[in-house]
Amino acid sequence: MNGTAVDCVQLAEPQPPFARIASIFASKIRLFLTLALLLLIILVGLVCLFAEFFIFPGLTISGILGGVCLLAGVIMGYRNFGYTTGNIIFFSTLVVSGAVFWYGVRSLSSKQFAIH
Repeated sequence: MNGTAVDCVQLAEPQPPFARIASIFASKIRLFLTLALLLLIILVGLVCLFAEFFIFPGLTISGILGGVCLLAGVIMGYRNFGYTTGNIIFFSTLVVSGAVFWYGVRSLSSKQFAIH
């Protein structure tokens, strides 16, 4: 016991064999639920924007809610998954939003579904 680095090392308490597996499993579930919530928020935003443009034009509440949901989903992606995945989520949201808008303009007539 002369105070060397080897003498100062403390051994960790032994853990049950399933503790490590349970920890990994819990982190995977947390990651899955975070991603599912993020996708749900973005989907709600897309549905609200679609409703604003094609079903209830002029009702700004659904448009504002849709924009806030999309923005919240992208910010959540950056905060929880980092810049690379955040950029993928951002550009995917832009592409899907554009595709939904293009599909709506192309296949639905605003006058058929709009409230007059």
